[in-house]
Amino acid sequence: MRRVNVDMQALSDAMTMPEDVPFQSFLDLRDGRIVEFSSENEDDLEDRTRRRFRPRSYVEIPRLASHEQYEIMAGFVAAVDDDELSERLGDALQGRGAFSRFRRIVDSEHGLRERWFAFQGDELIGHARRWLASLGIEPLADPPATAAPAPGHEPAATPPAIGLLDLVLLGAPDGKTELLEGQVLRQIRTLNPSEARRLFKQVARELCWHFDRPWRKRYVEGTTTFDIERAHLRVEGEVVELWIDVPRATWKAFG
Repeated sequence: MRRVNVDMQALSDAMTMPEDVPFQSFLDLRDGRIVEFSSENEDDLEDRTRRRFRPRSYVEIPRLASHEQYEIMAGFVAAVDDDELSERLGDALQGRGAFSRFRRIVDSEHGLRERWFAFQGDELIGHARRWLASLGIEPLADPPATAAPAPGHEPAATPPAIGLLDLVLLGAPDGKTELLEGQVLRQIRTLNPSEARRLFKQVARELCWHFDRPWRKRYVEGTTTFDIERAHLRVEGEVVELWIDVPRATWKAFG
């Protein structure tokens, strides 16, 4: 086994890219880089074709089939220790539209979304590791998320897990909900800019999930804004803001 520095999160993202997305991803066997090419761009197509004929340097990353993603959801259902909830999730997986029904239940149950993301992430990393092993590659261990505290200092408190629904439900400035030029604002002030960036990336990912769009880290790299359909996310310093477009008729319905 050859040890290579591979971004396992990026690799698992590439493996779960929907079939109708016009991108193909390749793993550089020399240094573990992941490169993407658009099938709608002629230059990309030409470059991608050249890489197909260099199997010693690049290999196309396979996408998980729908039945493999279904098996991950079924595994999560089996791991849920609440019998009633497990039964509801199991029923949701029966027949057409299973993915959407499953997602709606996950979104509606408090704390279940975080558990699902953690379970799914572990399973996807497992798939990625097995695929790398078939190529004779062992990924280098990920670096620790945080450094150990200096001697004599108390470790910082772990920030609470905050996601999209927390912002939508709890983040109204000054405890008020107002319609400002057709938008509703939700915001939170984090502990520091680094934590704000982490939350910005997390919520952007959850927005992609909510709107059934594939997630890519490049969506938020080097930028402070992220827009998708009705949602407009922004990070500035320690503050994360989420603006949601709300039609006037919808606003009146809640009045």
